[in-house]
Amino acid sequence: MIPTFPNFKKLELNDRNAIEDFTKQFPPYNDFEFIDLWIYNPRTDTAISILDNNLVVNRQDYITDESFYTFLGTNNAKNTITKLLLKSKEENLAPQLKHIPEISIISSPNLQDFFSITEDQDNFDYILSVNELVSLMGSKYHNKRNLVKLFKKLYSDYVIKRLDLTQDEIKQEIKKLFYLWEKQKGRKRSETEIELIAVEKLFDLAGLRNISGLGVYHKNKLIGFTTYHLLPGNYAGMSLQKGDNTYQGIYPFLNHETAKILKELGCAYLNYEQDLGISGLKKAKKLWRPVFYLKKYIIKERA
Repeated sequence: MIPTFPNFKKLELNDRNAIEDFTKQFPPYNDFEFIDLWIYNPRTDTAISILDNNLVVNRQDYITDESFYTFLGTNNAKNTITKLLLKSKEENLAPQLKHIPEISIISSPNLQDFFSITEDQDNFDYILSVNELVSLMGSKYHNKRNLVKLFKKLYSDYVIKRLDLTQDEIKQEIKKLFYLWEKQKGRKRSETEIELIAVEKLFDLAGLRNISGLGVYHKNKLIGFTTYHLLPGNYAGMSLQKGDNTYQGIYPFLNHETAKILKELGCAYLNYEQDLGISGLKKAKKLWRPVFYLKKYIIKERA
C-alpha cells in the first residue's frame, strides 16, 4: 500500500499493481510507468507517496543524479505543488518540481497565477506511430527505409527471435552485446553504469507478462535487441535497445521489426522516451518523426 503524504516508502517490486492501477487513468508518461521507475532507480531509493489522491515520486535526475519531487494526477494540483515545493526547501533540494505531466498542469487552468511554469522539452516523451514504423512510407522515412533495405541486403542470413528474458543464456547474450556497445562508443563504465544497472533490474521484471524482447542474430551471434512492454490503451513502451554498430542499419531494422510485433499486438503508438537534452540523442529521436509528444513541465515559485 502506498502511504499518504508526508509519509513515503521506497519503491518495491510489490508496488507494481498499485502504481499501474493508478497510472492507467492517464497517458503513459514514462517517468511514472512502473517499469521505468524500477529500472532507472540505480540507488534503489526512489520513494512514493499519495498526496491529494495524486501519485508523488521522489527520484533522481537521469543526468545529475540529484533528487527531486514530481507528481501525476489531476486533484487539487495547487495544494500538491505548494506542499512539494515546501518539502523540497526543507530537504535543501533545488526549489523546483520536475517532469510534471501536462495533464496535471491543465487540470488547474489558473496555476500560472501562482507558480512559474516552463516547458521541460528535454524530458518530453517522443510518441511514434507504430503503423508508420511498419510501413516507412513517404519522404520523411526515405533514409530509414533505405537503411532497412541495406541491412537486409548485406546480412540476408539474419535471424529474428523473440527473447525470453528469464533465460540465463539470453541474459548473458544481452550483457555481452551491451559491453560491446560500450566499447564501440568509447564509454567508461562510470558513464554507462546507470544503463547497465537498468539492464540488470529489467531482468528482475522478466517474469511479468507484459515485458518482451526481440533479438536480431547473425551467424548465431546476437547483434541487436529491443525490450518492449505493453501499456494501457493502444500504447507500448521501449525499455532498452542496443546494437552492434558494425552492422549498417541495425537500429532502423530493430525499430522496424519491433513495430511489426507491436502492430500485431494492437498497439498504435510507441513511447520512445525522452532525449534528456543530449544533442546526439535528440537528433536521433527526431529523425523517427514523432507524431506528438507527451509534454512535461518544471514548476517553481513565482519570483
